[in-house]
Amino acid sequence: MAEFRYAYLYKNGEQTSCMAAIIDARSAFVAANCINLTNNNNVDTSTVYKIHFSPWNNEKEATYDLAPSQFTIHPNYNPKTLENNIAVIQFTGSSDDNYSGSVSTKDFNGKTKIYVREDYNETSSSWNKPNVVNRGINESDCMDNSPLYTVNKYWMTCTSSTNTSMISSDCSIPYGLLYKDDDDGAIVMTGIYSHSILFGNNMCGGSTRILNYFTVLWPYLGFAVNTIGRGVNAVNQNSTFVYVDKDINAMNPPAAANTPTTTLEGGDLYPGQRLIRDNPEESTTESLGSTSSGNDKSTADSTTKEYDSDSIEDVAQSDISSKEAASTSSDESGLSKSTKIAIGVAVPLGVLLVLIVFIVGFHLWKVKRQDKTWDPQAEAMNLRSIAIELHEENGDAGLPPYSQANRSEAPYDLYRGSLDDSKK
Repeated sequence: MAEFRYAYLYKNGEQTSCMAAIIDARSAFVAANCINLTNNNNVDTSTVYKIHFSPWNNEKEATYDLAPSQFTIHPNYNPKTLENNIAVIQFTGSSDDNYSGSVSTKDFNGKTKIYVREDYNETSSSWNKPNVVNRGINESDCMDNSPLYTVNKYWMTCTSSTNTSMISSDCSIPYGLLYKDDDDGAIVMTGIYSHSILFGNNMCGGSTRILNYFTVLWPYLGFAVNTIGRGVNAVNQNSTFVYVDKDINAMNPPAAANTPTTTLEGGDLYPGQRLIRDNPEESTTESLGSTSSGNDKSTADSTTKEYDSDSIEDVAQSDISSKEAASTSSDESGLSKSTKIAIGVAVPLGVLLVLIVFIVGFHLWKVKRQDKTWDPQAEAMNLRSIAIELHEENGDAGLPPYSQANRSEAPYDLYRGSLDDSKK
């Protein structure tokens, strides 16, 4: 895919997770939540910005400084609900750099969605091969968990697919850009990453599922034209044209960006992941393993795969069917921390339960044994035998015979007889 070029936003000398959707050699779209803003949505002047471009044809990679005045935030951007999460940046590019992106102006209508992320490896000072995936997600799952998407479904799309973060192999990172396979087989730029909804509290093992939402670019072409003062290359079906309409469109305002049971995360994701990587003991949530779950109504996540830049067209024809799930974190014994905690709780409870059952059982056995052992008739016979022996010793064996008829009076008669004998 040699005709594509990628760019990253840098803040205070560090690479962010924010990719830019390049409009031309002097402008690009970025997500507004990647920019540090004041309370009135002005760019924070204390942050130093740069944009770093990958090589393209004969052009080498390039880095340009960005002043606050070079950022234009969409006038209807809402940092709380993330509607219209888009901005345009302008920079002074190389005079002989004639790169120009093209934005699709068509809805997806069943077309293949291609998600892309290409990282710059600062250790080797080189660009990694792009990670590409071509699968989406069940639309109802996107709507059920995002009030923003529900009222703006033609302005957004989403996927549960993620990459392994370059910050830590324990962390996930969403794709940065969205392309689609247009009618004539051309790969056309379509969207940019906006934010994620987490079923948990972080992307480093602290969520059972992640939905990643992308802003579709074509409704914002008028905003771009208005900002940069020139037309933007666009594609509609089989024709390429220059979009010059200056109308500024805006999303429908939602009640919220996410549902109460989920967590919203977006913008530059790397600082939070560095914090978790460097301070794992401070992470409040144990790793829960894969970022998809059995309750996910989505199509199975796709496998993250690296492709050479000139073969991204191939992925549009491929059917990457499943994403390799990350195993639950475990120690050297092979048992996960959650399993060991469960065992630690269950064993004492089990011992206590067995002890209670034993005590109750022993008590019932003892009572039952007493009921079977004590027999009034047998006890009366024993007393009679003792009395006879006493009378025989005193020379008097004239006791009345024992029978069923006088059984209830036998103990009394024997006792009275003993008293009478003692008076002689």
